Amino acid sequence: MQLSLSTEREELQISLHVSQIRMKRGMMRILTLNNIGNELEMKEMESWIRLIRVITHEIMNSIAPITSLSETMRFLYQSENNTAALKQNTLEAFETINATAFVHQ
Repeated sequence: MQLSLSTEREELQISLHVSQIRMKRGMMRILTLNNIGNELEMKEMESWIRLIRVITHEIMNSIAPITSLSETMRFLYQSENNTAALKQNTLEAFETINATAFVHQ
């Protein structure tokens, strides 16, 4: 069983466990209390780190094609003399970026 106890300075997360033992005088109960606040905080921190990694991965998946296409277009603008081909490549790049953006929504 888990309990929350509040003091003037903090709120404690306590684990309560009850065991019974037989003694000469009869049955006795042993109560054990453990402060599990640190363990809970560590688990929560681990969960946040995993979530941040997943979100970072998803953002990078969305950005990578845009970065690649913009680099390709920069190269084409610097080297291409044929304006019709450059216009077609630019339109295709924008269409790909647009399609990629909608896939990741």
